[in-house]
Formats: sequence, structure tokens, C-alpha cells
Amino acid sequence: MKMFNNSNKTIGSILLYTGTAIGGGMLALPIATYSVGYGVTAMIFLLCWFILTYTALLLLEVNLACKLDSNFSSMAQQTLGSVGKVITWLSYLFLLYALTAAYMTGGNSLIEAGLKSLNLPTFDNFSRTLFFTLLLGGFVFIGAKLVDYFNRGLMFLKLIAFLFILFFFTPYIKTSLLETHPESFKSFLFAIPIIVVSFGSHVIVPSLRSYVGDNVKQLRNIVIIGGTIPLIIYLIWEVGTLGVLPVTGIDSFSNIIASGGSVGDMVIAFQNHTQSKIISAGFNLFTNIAITTSFFGVTLSLFDFIRDGFKLNNNYSSGRLVAYVLSYGPPFFFAVCYPKGFITALGYAGIAASLLIMILPALMAYKLRKSKELKSPYQVMFGNFGLFIAALFGIFVICVEVFHKLS
Repeated sequence: MKMFNNSNKTIGSILLYTGTAIGGGMLALPIATYSVGYGVTAMIFLLCWFILTYTALLLLEVNLACKLDSNFSSMAQQTLGSVGKVITWLSYLFLLYALTAAYMTGGNSLIEAGLKSLNLPTFDNFSRTLFFTLLLGGFVFIGAKLVDYFNRGLMFLKLIAFLFILFFFTPYIKTSLLETHPESFKSFLFAIPIIVVSFGSHVIVPSLRSYVGDNVKQLRNIVIIGGTIPLIIYLIWEVGTLGVLPVTGIDSFSNIIASGGSVGDMVIAFQNHTQSKIISAGFNLFTNIAITTSFFGVTLSLFDFIRDGFKLNNNYSSGRLVAYVLSYGPPFFFAVCYPKGFITALGYAGIAASLLIMILPALMAYKLRKSKELKSPYQVMFGNFGLFIAALFGIFVICVEVFHKLS
């Protein structure tokens, strides 16, 4: 029975880790990479997957050196001191608030697109965002176990919808569209921060250790398998999207960008281009589930981080309620004020992600390995050279995104 429970938790944790990645970031990938071309995009995917799987394992190494239920703030305090804790706090909140806001705006635009396709009243932006937040946030408020079981069902439906879309997309795929070369070096660079965010399941690593326990091999497998599944799906997803919509013209990626770059606009473009109700239904199902699973993973991490950082108790009437308001309040206001801010929010998330899931894990692992007090039962390979490369790549991504914003 114990072996069954461990296997059950492993599967659920892999799906949570995978689901955190395969969500809003995945839906933004075609919008971010359409001007780069499939070949170059695939190479960037492989590079980002390798580096980010490595840094996720670094986080696991550091987390295992700390007591159970330690989150990012506790890990930073013990390895980098008070200054490191403050930097971690700011970057973590910035990242998860930006991601949560992105998924709220994405969910809002999908609800609007769905209601329009059914010729139903769309309601106002505030009501749609509030409905999305209260409904899904309620699962996180109740607890990780409920999120886990509900997420498993959604991941199964997501896989079915994904295969369904690919099957019916196949006749519409034009290989000539996949042969697009980068329009400029800038378009190549600007795709990187969005791709980095799409592999950023790191935020859920401490929560998964709290859920699974201290089985090092089990946790390592969760990170590696849970990080490889998105890579495979992204490579297939890019074929099925970049190979269908043209770069310019009616119902093209250029038009999606011109109208604000929202997920809802992309869904409508695919509906109009294929003129297939079956594809429309499958695409709607997949995008809605993708936003939901990613929303669960990110906000569960944010919720646990705030409880850990403020030392809130687990009481439903006090500690969890305060954590709920602090988790969903700030991103809710962004989503209401900037309903078309999906790509914008993900771009800002790329800056914080580079610091939180590449630079800080490398620094924490470096300090941990030099520490005489802290010892981890697990150490990632590649030594100081690997730590240097991970931190350097993080700095590079931050510079790219800052340059993008300034230009």
C-alpha cells in the first residue's frame, strides 16, 4: 500500500510539475516565435530545457539541505543571508504575480472568446476576471491534495485535446511556413525570455517536496520527467501552430500581435483560418485547460510562499484567508486594468524568472556547497562551471528583456 501511495504521489507530482509549465507560457510560444522559424526555435527550446532542468535540480539540492516545508525565502535566508532573502522575496513575488496576472488575463480573454463563439453576452472585464479567480482560487484555498486530484483529471483531458487538435490540424499544416528564417537578430533574442518562462516549473519544487517527502530519487525523477514532457509537447505544438497560421495577412500572427497578442485573439484566428467547428471546440478546450493547470501550479506555489514568508498558520478562517487575499489581490487588479496584458505580463515575468530560476539557484547552490552547517543529501553534477554558466545565461536573458522593453 505504501509503494502504491508513493507511485501515486509521484505521478501526481510529475503532472503538477508538467502542468505548471504547459499553460499560459505554451499558448504564448507561437506568438513569440512566429518570426523566428521552427528550426531556430527548436534549438532555443533544447538549450533552455537543458539549463532550466539543471537549475531546477539545483533548487532541489538546496531545498533538501533545509528542513521540510522550507520555501524560497527560507532557502535564501539560510544560504545567502538577509540580503539574499530580500532579493528572493522581491523576484519571487514579481515573477508569480506577473504569471498569475498573465493567466488571469488569458483566462478572461478565453471566457470572452468562448461566450462570443456561442453568441452569448460577454459580461464586463471585471466580472469575467472575478469569476475565473474565485472559481480556480477556491481549489488552492482548500489545499494541495484537492488541486493534485483535480489537476490529474485536467491533465488527462489536456492530453486528449492536444492529440485531437494535432490530428485535425495535420491537413492544414504547410511545411513552407515552418521554414521561416528569423526576420532579424532581435526577433531571435526576444523569443528567449518567453521560452524561459515556459520551462519555469521551479516555483513548485518546494511544494512538491512538502507533498512527497524526502525521497531524493523520487524527487529527482519528478523534476527530470516533469521537465522533459513539456519539451516534447512544445516541439510538437510549434509544428501544429507555426505550420498553420501565416506570418502576415488575414488571420495571421502579425494581426494577433497588432490586436494586443491575447490568447483569445489567437483562438479566434485559428477558428477563422480553419473554418472547422471540430478544431474550434478542441482548441478552446485545450487552451482553457492549459491556462487552468498553469494557474493551479503557479498560485499554489505563491500561496505556500506567502504562508511561509509571513509565518501564517494553516487555519482556514485566518492564516489561509490572509494568504489567499495576498496571493490573488495584486494580480487581479493588473488583470482588470490591463485585460490585453497577457504577453506584457509574461515578458516582465521573464526578467524575474531569470533571476529566480537561474541566477539565485546557482548562487544558493554555490553557498550551500561552501557551508559547514548545511549539507544536502543530493548534489547536481558539473560543479562550479555549471553554476557559472547557469548564472551567466540568466544575466543574458535579463539584458535581452530589458533591451526589448527599452526598444
